[in-house]
Amino acid sequence: MRMRTITVGPTEADTLRSLGLQFVLELKEDADDPTCPAGVRADWQKIADWLEYSAGELTSTQVDQIKRGWSGYLAIGLAPCHNLQPNFDHFSKQVSGEELNRTPTIIMNVFDRLLATDQEIKQKRVADIEAERRKLEPIFEAIKRRDLSRWRSLSPAFRQWVFVCIIWFVAVYAYAYLFDPFDTGGWDNMDDDAFNRVVAVAVLPIIGGFLHRAYRKWIA
Repeated sequence: MRMRTITVGPTEADTLRSLGLQFVLELKEDADDPTCPAGVRADWQKIADWLEYSAGELTSTQVDQIKRGWSGYLAIGLAPCHNLQPNFDHFSKQVSGEELNRTPTIIMNVFDRLLATDQEIKQKRVADIEAERRKLEPIFEAIKRRDLSRWRSLSPAFRQWVFVCIIWFVAVYAYAYLFDPFDTGGWDNMDDDAFNRVVAVAVLPIIGGFLHRAYRKWIA
């Protein structure tokens, strides 16, 4: 398999769209090489399934889908590795808000691997999670500094319920932020329907607690 290097730097929106198409075409060509790694063929198959591609040249509709998907990927501004983050900060400003679209997470993961190694991607994601943890530290420190005597005076069952609600709420939002479970293209691109679904899942323990209390009071 031939080795290629494509230099990525600040450029105009039209060129950015074409750059994404070029990356995908290179992936398609590499996947046709019988000596290419299995991971390359697997990544192309994901793209082919997304495009509903079977054989031959890409259609104009498929080309447009790639360009729009790549634009949406860049618009999020989240680079796959540290050294590309300044470029992505610039790229995200070059594509217009109208180009934001729901590029599937599985396709954005392929785009990541077109630009960075698995190790670089892992290091960046670990660093992003750590950055989010540091953002939450002041909140937990503020909680620790408060007088807990009133909290300890509450019943153990109530304290357990509140603790579970808080942990569940934070876990749901962290998962939605990091893994885009509704394939909206990222937290910043989440529409009202997807956001409402996140909220609905996040408040399930609260609703369950009230239902349990109502059951014990009125039925049991």
